[in-house]
Amino acid sequence: MALKTTIVTALFDIDRENWDHYNSSYGTYLKWMKNTLSILTDMVIFTEEKFADYIEKERRVYDPNLDFTKIVITKVTQLESYKRFYGYMTALLDNEEFQRSVMYPTVPEMTKPLYNVLMYNKVFWLKEARDIIKSDVYVWLDAAAFREEGLNLVDWPHIEKLDKIQYFGFVDKIKIEDRKLHALGQWRFIQGGCFMVPDDKIDKLLTRFIHEVYRSFKHGYMSSDEKILDFIYSPADSYINVCDWREYYKFFTYECPCKKNKTVKRENLPIDSFTGDALEHEVSKSQQAKVIVDPNKDKTIFVQIASYRDPQLMVTIKDLLEKANFPNRIVLGVCRQYNPFEDSFDREEEKYLRSLGDQLRIINLNVFEETSPGVCWARNQIQTRLYGGEDYTLQLDSHMRFKEGWDSYFINQIKELQAKGYPKPLLTAYAPSYDAETNEKKDEVWVMHFDRFIPEGVVFMIPSVLMYKPTEPIPSRFYSAHMTFTLGQFCTEVPHDPEYYFHGEEISIAVRSYTWGYDLFHPADTYIWHEYHRNGRAKVWGDDNEWWVKNQECHLRNRKLLRIDNTPNDIDFGKCGFGSVRTIEDYEAYAGINFRTREVQEYTLNNSYPPEPNDSEWINHFKEYFSFNREYIREMKDDDLWILAVVSQDCTILHMEYYFRPELENILHESTTNSTIKGEYLPVTRAITGHLPKGNLAKKWIFRRHSPSKGWYGEDIIKDLPY
Repeated sequence: MALKTTIVTALFDIDRENWDHYNSSYGTYLKWMKNTLSILTDMVIFTEEKFADYIEKERRVYDPNLDFTKIVITKVTQLESYKRFYGYMTALLDNEEFQRSVMYPTVPEMTKPLYNVLMYNKVFWLKEARDIIKSDVYVWLDAAAFREEGLNLVDWPHIEKLDKIQYFGFVDKIKIEDRKLHALGQWRFIQGGCFMVPDDKIDKLLTRFIHEVYRSFKHGYMSSDEKILDFIYSPADSYINVCDWREYYKFFTYECPCKKNKTVKRENLPIDSFTGDALEHEVSKSQQAKVIVDPNKDKTIFVQIASYRDPQLMVTIKDLLEKANFPNRIVLGVCRQYNPFEDSFDREEEKYLRSLGDQLRIINLNVFEETSPGVCWARNQIQTRLYGGEDYTLQLDSHMRFKEGWDSYFINQIKELQAKGYPKPLLTAYAPSYDAETNEKKDEVWVMHFDRFIPEGVVFMIPSVLMYKPTEPIPSRFYSAHMTFTLGQFCTEVPHDPEYYFHGEEISIAVRSYTWGYDLFHPADTYIWHEYHRNGRAKVWGDDNEWWVKNQECHLRNRKLLRIDNTPNDIDFGKCGFGSVRTIEDYEAYAGINFRTREVQEYTLNNSYPPEPNDSEWINHFKEYFSFNREYIREMKDDDLWILAVVSQDCTILHMEYYFRPELENILHESTTNSTIKGEYLPVTRAITGHLPKGNLAKKWIFRRHSPSKGWYGEDIIKDLPY
């Protein structure tokens, strides 16, 4: 018999839109909250007057008569945690000794008492909810816990047993050696966005929580609610269980195995959420022949592979053809850059390649005799010399693996998008990783998010793992050069610029393809994997001592194309320029990225899917990496403070980072632990992230050191950023 379950959540205005750091609009929070409000189970929502009407309206979409929903309107000053803890919090935040001991002085739990009031009230809200709706299990769920679009969070699972408090953690083991150091740092073990408490465990959890909060105040420190949950947990506790934080997604998705025999209201729900009956049994390949009905008869695919001295090239080709439903309709265009003394094919490999006949078109470049012009040149050669008018094209690296039926999958995805009104869809992603030695593949769906503008002006993207399986392709801002599937005409409309070397390749193609009318999407499923760690293999930058000169020229070309920092475009890019369907300004509005000012919309920084809403704030976002060299670390001794400032051309301070003694100890430990030579120090790198004043461009680092014995010592280290 299923346990009766109630979700408890809350949303209050604590002026987060106007914070100097970690700010976010409440419009964004309300959008994220829609996912939480879509869950069809008993729910108690605590909020204030200004949000109540919106929350009620969105909730009525799923619970029209509010039969299993209670909305409690109150004020922050009426919360139990405000009455108990607010005075302690403000006194502690004003204490100079506390301020000096904080490792990360800009995070909200160390600067915003009302933020901590809300965080500390979660267990109090569980107790209040128990008096409103009687249930077996109460689940705290942050209003913005689910931030991805397209989630199916309609129903709650069939929970038959939950007799312990269920935490979701970032690690397998929880070990706290220094409570104060743990409280004042940023590392935590428990994820505070969701936890589940049986009815008979709420009072015990609340008593422990209050005790740990007062205990921290007594000893002169404060921390986030997650740290308090860390302190409460003990391996000896028989009433608390911890599992991986990603597991809580499974409680909300249709794919959850515990949903068997559960009745769900289907009105107004996506048809894609429901699947047909499962097969009674599976028949192995050895038991039956591979019989496939082909809806794409005679449709051909031109596969582009640029390879630099890669022993995985042959394996990639074989796997690609073996896993295709219709390998005879695939044409391979390969630009192979190789050293004949080290990278030659053996006799069997040459025989295999000859057997492909007209399916293989190949350009060979002997890099022992001639220096490689770079990967963009290689891709351009494939597109301009080898493309023969095939219907579709797939661009790859030479170290990839594939799933059965990848060809049919991608063609069908393109056709479905065209049926929805996208005449030129383009599927692209940083493919999930695989290990060439073990053949282990990540069974994940990856999307691409904005990371930063690097100093030279290129937009860097990072992959992100989706915690759910989407039912359709996801809109993308970006383009991945190692995995793109689209119409074959892309080869002639948006060829790679042979004058580019490496950096800038992907963002330039993203913008150019958009101006040619292509709509960018991430695939809804994973059919291709990429090898990211190719240790010990030849790389072009290892063979060419002048590669960085070519790359700097590439940076300048990219700055002119995209007008980064208002760099004038005085180059005729010809076929490697923009299309006429859309403009670069259209792309900037779609993606939420301004190349001339290096500003990014808040919507983009929050990793929401494009297109951008018009009211999303533009932010001068800065992220860069600074390396503390071995000399600084060796001379650390009794240093109690390092300061790293990001400044403008006239040395106006734009952003500062403080490293107090506990973090300096971490840097020292990291430097010596990673060294293979006893007594040797290694450089340590830290990421610096912040929002700079509008209209200002970071130009330099300034680094200063202080110790009780020497005061401010040594010369200020000033390092130019390469803009």
